[in-house]
Amino acid sequence: MLCYTTRQFKDAKDLPLCSELDSPHVFEVFRRRAQTQGPTKGGDMSSQDLHYWADLTAILTFVVGVYGYLKYRYGLHEKFKKLEEYLRSEKLKGENKGQRSPLRIVSDVGLTEDEAIQASFRNPRIGRRVVPNARGLADDILFEYLRDK
Repeated sequence: MLCYTTRQFKDAKDLPLCSELDSPHVFEVFRRRAQTQGPTKGGDMSSQDLHYWADLTAILTFVVGVYGYLKYRYGLHEKFKKLEEYLRSEKLKGENKGQRSPLRIVSDVGLTEDEAIQASFRNPRIGRRVVPNARGLADDILFEYLRDK
């Protein structure tokens, strides 16, 4: 930042003293100068303007963050509801127990495996069934619609 060391320069009246910049209240120095010099000329910004813009950007950042979070949560809710409806309709067909593998859910519903697993833990109407292999260890997981709880 430009500053000058002595007040002997008449043309440097808009620049602060370098010793004033070392103080912790630099904005206070600029605010006092803006008040004593009168209204700002076109293009000049006072410290009041800077505070206004800083406050406005802080508020807008918060609003955009809340909007993004709510949009994300709404998207998850819609995906989970879509999975529940899919499993309910598969169970109502009566062809089998309505159990579907994660790969089938990925292809039919459009969820990732992780999202399907999250939905099964968050929704009490989506159940998880483990399919054991010949040795009795878990081989696959199936999702199914459970009756309304």
